[in-house]
Amino acid sequence: MALLHLAPLDRKVLRDLKRLWLQALAVGTVLGCGIALFVMATGMYASLERARDRYYATSLMADLAGGLVRAPERLGRELAALEGVAAIETRVSGLGLLTLRGVTEPVSARLVSLPADRRPRVNDLVLLAGQWPRPTRYDEILLSEAFAEAHELGPGARIPVLIRGQRKTLTVTGA
Repeated sequence: MALLHLAPLDRKVLRDLKRLWLQALAVGTVLGCGIALFVMATGMYASLERARDRYYATSLMADLAGGLVRAPERLGRELAALEGVAAIETRVSGLGLLTLRGVTEPVSARLVSLPADRRPRVNDLVLLAGQWPRPTRYDEILLSEAFAEAHELGPGARIPVLIRGQRKTLTVTGA
């Protein structure tokens, strides 16, 4: 009886809804799934951002990196004194050509120095195997885990390398 008091168009909508209730339920279900997926995706994105930020903070990852050729050490001290700079690490880096067993072509490697008296303040490393190179030894190195596994290199392995035209042999101390 309540249907009699509705406008003719409203009655038609209710009749159509009664006739097409299954399609309306399907549309509502798809819409509900879409909203649930959106909520889940935004929550997951926020969680991943927090995990990344925590990892970067605990690993002391750099927000900015730059390369200079033959910069004086005082430049590092001046940059560290700037407002907003939490930590700065000056390192020596370069390229070397490695000679590896089972590899016919020389392998190019980026060589990066470590502070002699302490752990790095920026871009700290996680030692997974072996030990840190001794500060007094310039022929000891750490390898990335993926590189060490791919070439079956572990602590104690010796790697011939060509650095600026000079042949040297480096000893792996860890990964």
